[in-house]
Amino acid sequence: MMPETHSPLRRFVNGWLAFAHLIGTVQMVVLLTVVYWVFIPLMYVPFGLIADPLRLRRSTGSGWREREVPGNAIEYMTRQW
Repeated sequence: MMPETHSPLRRFVNGWLAFAHLIGTVQMVVLLTVVYWVFIPLMYVPFGLIADPLRLRRSTGSGWREREVPGNAIEYMTRQW
């Protein structure tokens, strides 16, 4: 005996899976939007106020940094990274 492929239960399950997929897609978009517009700026505020990666704030010392002078120029050039 072959099972009936278009039974009411099968149609209900297929409809439910399509609806669940739609709800999951909408939920993912909403969740990622909230994370992007709320949590990332909240994490940036403390780091943005503390950090100065471009050294734009004036320091009391000079802007010069000590440079390492290579002992052997050939060895220094082969070790680029």
